[in-house]
Amino acid sequence: MDSSRPVRHSRRVRQDSPATPYLQAATSRGLEVCVAVLKELSAVEAPTDPRTSQRMSRQRTRDTAAEWALRRLLHARGLRYRVDAELPGLPRRRADIMFPRRRIAVFVDGCFWHGCPAHKTAPKSNAAWWAAKLARNVERDRETDAHLVERGWTVLRIWEHEDPEHAADLVEAAVRSGHSGP
Repeated sequence: MDSSRPVRHSRRVRQDSPATPYLQAATSRGLEVCVAVLKELSAVEAPTDPRTSQRMSRQRTRDTAAEWALRRLLHARGLRYRVDAELPGLPRRRADIMFPRRRIAVFVDGCFWHGCPAHKTAPKSNAAWWAAKLARNVERDRETDAHLVERGWTVLRIWEHEDPEHAADLVEAAVRSGHSGP
């Protein structure tokens, strides 16, 4: 066999059966379900402007400037913590800063995303879609708070516009007080 020529591997797919489970779902009745789901999704207004999509894709979900400022101050005060930690019993939700032994979860909330009473704004494009999305974010925050409090955790929510020194004072007071619950 000549080593200068690339080896080609061919993969034959049977013509009488779909190659993947996704194609199986799209056959017969599955196709009807797919079409129904697509119709529902298209009925929901969503951001379509490419510039908006690009800008939103660059939004950080962790390590924001406000989080860094708070973490630096807490670390300088001798406090050790977990960053972007999974919440107990809520696998897809995370705390920005967590003190697991003290059962304290700290969230540094962005004014836009979490509905700050002083600074929240309402986008003009796709207003209905954004209103529903932002309202759901606030609702999810309340659900998370209730879930953690039920399990004996202290929840501290800090707005991104708050003074980091003041926020660090609040967190340090909760941690140093030995507070292990509400």
